[in-house]
Amino acid sequence: VRDYARITFSLPENGEVSIELINVLGQHIDQITQGYYSAGKNRIEYPVNNIAAGQYFLRMTFENKVYIYKLIINDKVK
Repeated sequence: VRDYARITFSLPENGEVSIELINVLGQHIDQITQGYYSAGKNRIEYPVNNIAAGQYFLRMTFENKVYIYKLIINDKVK
């Protein structure tokens, strides 16, 4: 059973990062993180046990730029 989505991202420099979970209709589902992160590789483990299976998007904002990534959440298998 996978209860967490592992989200990794790399930053060229230290700074404020915001990551939101968005559904395919463009609706805000959750604020995954908003805070100060160090340059280099960063990792977040986001609990998905209460999120319905399906396709979502991660909207990451850093240095006034927005990046969009696809996230697939599979059905829970027991």
